[in-house]
This record gives sequence, C-alpha cells and structure tokens, in this order.
Amino acid sequence: MMIDRAFIGKTFDSFTIEISPDLFTELDELISAVARAEPWPPPVNWPVILTLHGTACLITLWETLGVDPLEIRLVHEEFVHYRTPEPGETLVGIPCVRDVSQHLEDNSRMEEQVDLSVEFRRESGATVAGYRCSYRVPLTN
Repeated sequence: MMIDRAFIGKTFDSFTIEISPDLFTELDELISAVARAEPWPPPVNWPVILTLHGTACLITLWETLGVDPLEIRLVHEEFVHYRTPEPGETLVGIPCVRDVSQHLEDNSRMEEQVDLSVEFRRESGATVAGYRCSYRVPLTN
C-alpha cells in the first residue's frame, strides 16, 4: 500500500506539553543514562525530547496515513531551537507531513519515506523550536 500523496502539507492535531525541570531531568536521564547536575537548562536536543514526550499524537498521524507504527524506522532527524523554554511554560507541538517519497533500499526492497516536522510554539503563537524527521516504512502489496 502506498501512502496517499494528498497528505503532503497536511497539519495534524496539535499537542501541548507543560515544561517542567522534572520533565527534562527524567527524559534526559532516560536517554543518556547520566544524571545531570542541574535540571535546567534542558539538553540541547530538547525539541526531540518534546516530540518523544508527545509521541502518542504521532501514533494517530501514522494511523491516519495507514501505516503500522511498529513498521517504521527513523532514517534522519534534525532540530533547531530559537530560545530555551521556561519552566512552567506550555508549548504547543504541531506535526505536519512535509513529503512522501519512494526509496529503493540496498536489499532491492521499495520503501516509502515520510518526512515530518513538528513545530513548537508558545501559546502566543511564536515559534520556539522545530524538529524534522524522516521515517521509512516497507511497501506492502
């Protein structure tokens, strides 16, 4: 099954995340397995951490695309942030499908690549950070 190209450019349901020092401390410890001396500032890759925290929202995105979330694999990611979030602040994550394309893997198997972005905004609407990632899923007949 191919992913419908009509999803390119589609924005999906947003999710909110309340920023707390505990959130970053716990996730940072989980990812790095090294306790940070101070819970603030958050690690440099904090947009990725927020996306992981909001992954339940991405499950809905995969289901809408007709993709089994257990079949996907991450092939690329990048992140940017324009300012560090403040403790107690609430950010809104807005996922969007940027592109869908086909790729031939080394094993001669065709896969679909889904390029996503998640933009994080303050409640006022100002962009704080962004996360771009690409996932591949095997094409099924």
